[in-house]
Amino acid sequence: MVEIVRRISTPWHVWLVGVLSFLWNALFVWQWMLQVTGDPAYWAGMSPAEAVYLRTVPLWTDIAVGVAFWGGLLGAALLLLRRRQATMVFAVALIAMLADTVYVHFMSHGREIMGPVGVALGLILIGVLIAQTVYCAWMSRRGVIV
Repeated sequence: MVEIVRRISTPWHVWLVGVLSFLWNALFVWQWMLQVTGDPAYWAGMSPAEAVYLRTVPLWTDIAVGVAFWGGLLGAALLLLRRRQATMVFAVALIAMLADTVYVHFMSHGREIMGPVGVALGLILIGVLIAQTVYCAWMSRRGVIV
């Protein structure tokens, strides 16, 4: 027997959240690419202490941040395509961002080097990923994304 999954019409906020999420995450993917490729202009905009800290973090933190940012971009694309996998992808991105945050706050002196703005940005990133994950789960339960 073949089951037919029926979608309800797409609310306007799905497109708004999807496009804003895509642009938000694309910005951080771009920033991450500048960091891992060693773009001189990217590094020139930092204090020497910040540059030394970011160049000496363990490889796994760069990978975790990459998974978080690329996962956020993929999750946004899946949301725009109305695929329920967006929820899981955002959740994986959130876990990756949490792993990096644990390193910065509890396993290194990153909090002191990055200062209050760096700490606030990390918390904002986590908050946005939580919101994206919860939103996609809600849209999936309502049958908007399947």
